[in-house]
Amino acid sequence: TVLSVFQIMEKKNFVAHETAGKAYVYYPLEARQATVTSLVRRFVNRVFDGAAGEFLLYGIELDKLSPEELDEFEEKIRVAKESGERNP
Repeated sequence: TVLSVFQIMEKKNFVAHETAGKAYVYYPLEARQATVTSLVRRFVNRVFDGAAGEFLLYGIELDKLSPEELDEFEEKIRVAKESGERNP
């Protein structure tokens, strides 16, 4: 049920709740980006044994990315390469 999902999320500190009459009002404890980052990191560690590159390659191969999305990937890769060059 939806309540079960929220209870699990609450145990994992993704959400909290307040009581409003007989209802629970749930709210996020972290910003969306922080939550997504945490979930993706755990997924990659669990499923891909921490191999983020392998995870990204699967995503690129399985999904039909738009030219704009591919451009965004290329830009992120360029920035990562430049950052790596400055911090060997």
